[in-house]
Amino acid sequence: MAKFNVILFCGTSEKNTKTRNYGVARLATHIRECGYTCLVVNFSDELNWSNFIDILDLTMDENTYMVGLSCTFLPLRVVPLNSEQNSYQEYDSLYGQIKNFSDESKNTTTLINDLIYNKIDPWLNEIRKRNPKTKITCGGTAIASYLDIKNIDNFFYGLSENMVIDYLNSLSGKGPKRIFNKVLDYDYKSQNSDWDFRSSKTIYSDYDFVTPNETLSLETSRGCRFSCSFCAFPMIGQKNLDDYVKFEECLKSELIENYNKWGTTQYFIVDDTFNDTTEKLIRVKRVFDSLPFKIKFWCYARIDIIAAHTEQIQLLKDMGLEEVFFGVETFHHKASKTIGKGMKPEKIKQALAKCKEVWGDSVFITAGIIVGLPYEPESSILETVEYLSDPDCPIHAAWLHQLNIHDSKYPDPRIKYVYKSEYDRNYDKYGYYFESTETDIMNFTRWRKKDDGSGINSYEQALEISNRCNAIIPHKLTFDFYLQSLDHPILSNRQLCQKMGLEEYLKVQQTIDKTKLYKETVKNQYFDPLLKKLKNEG
Repeated sequence: MAKFNVILFCGTSEKNTKTRNYGVARLATHIRECGYTCLVVNFSDELNWSNFIDILDLTMDENTYMVGLSCTFLPLRVVPLNSEQNSYQEYDSLYGQIKNFSDESKNTTTLINDLIYNKIDPWLNEIRKRNPKTKITCGGTAIASYLDIKNIDNFFYGLSENMVIDYLNSLSGKGPKRIFNKVLDYDYKSQNSDWDFRSSKTIYSDYDFVTPNETLSLETSRGCRFSCSFCAFPMIGQKNLDDYVKFEECLKSELIENYNKWGTTQYFIVDDTFNDTTEKLIRVKRVFDSLPFKIKFWCYARIDIIAAHTEQIQLLKDMGLEEVFFGVETFHHKASKTIGKGMKPEKIKQALAKCKEVWGDSVFITAGIIVGLPYEPESSILETVEYLSDPDCPIHAAWLHQLNIHDSKYPDPRIKYVYKSEYDRNYDKYGYYFESTETDIMNFTRWRKKDDGSGINSYEQALEISNRCNAIIPHKLTFDFYLQSLDHPILSNRQLCQKMGLEEYLKVQQTIDKTKLYKETVKNQYFDPLLKKLKNEG
């Protein structure tokens, strides 16, 4: 009978695509390795009440110690401090807007949707009916905006491999009884035990029903050797490669197991900076070359590192790179020096051109540009837009977004549980100011003033420039790793999409109702077989 000690619910990591929440899969693997049974219920943004009740009935018993909810990839809810309301707004960090959730979203009853709206109590009460001793928890990058949900016993902040095992050992009696704070954060980097990320692997179980056209996520390292001023990731500034890169035999074992079990050959490499050193790339390539199949992957990378180490261009192509996101941030030299990226823009553009020369259109280059950095005027941004709009520009798609700074002095205890960058902690050092210290959510998310001679003197001004420019920058992508996950004869066929011209590919997309296709895909390929398997084992 399929009963589980731990059940974890999570939504898709990219709207309307069958893309899995890697953090939950990583945590579930660790829980199983420590002797507990664990079920992950993926795509819970499409989990309806009937299926939820069936899953609880089939999987819970007196030894179900924890049911967890993931808020990673969920909206950042704008919830006033001490609010008793059940009507919230969403903060869209990309477009800098605080907006009401759509009526369609409000009226859609799924587990994740009701979590967003704090209408989750009926769902959580069903868990407590089946086992009053089961602890209900929530973890993920957005917990600061979900702490108002009172029917959740505990929250996990940060990387939780060690904390969750301490928690389960206390609940199960395998370890000492402990009293935990409402929010567990004492080991948010998961470094305070004998467990070692470098020897870990993330494995999907028979209950996951992974299909070969999916792109799974992969960590080859945890952390980054750089410390960019705007970056809020917790594991930055690591200098010793041996301290944060996965052991080669473990990486190979993970890739082999996913291929043998699911036919997986495509990955999102989610390292903070995949190409931080050539030595790291050589190590990973050595693993890829030893496999009896060819890996294709997407990754985050730094173009200035490629400019300084041009051997990486061919190396990345030989490894199987098919799409890369470069955090270019700016082509303004003085601005780039303030964030720890001081290479002259001419060298950056030369490196991009060299990438295009070697890669052609077999590798899609995407990029991010920040508006509102110190010293960069609007005229420089417009020059960047002109460069990106040139038909010969090597970048296939780029997005401009305003600089987001979180006010670390904002008078709300929830702010403790938001990752903070150097800019967030010391914004006044860089010439940014917030006008008020009142408990106003807008004060937390938007810098009000910057006087550095750039002419871009407020968050709202940076936002307006970003939105205006994004509307005119052309995108030249004819394939999408995310959309390939859907059950569609064209979108799921990478080779066919790559042969299409841009116009033809866009026409195909316009004929598809992606929301409907996503619902059908996860129903047919995930929920139906999951429930069938659970019932057969019941």
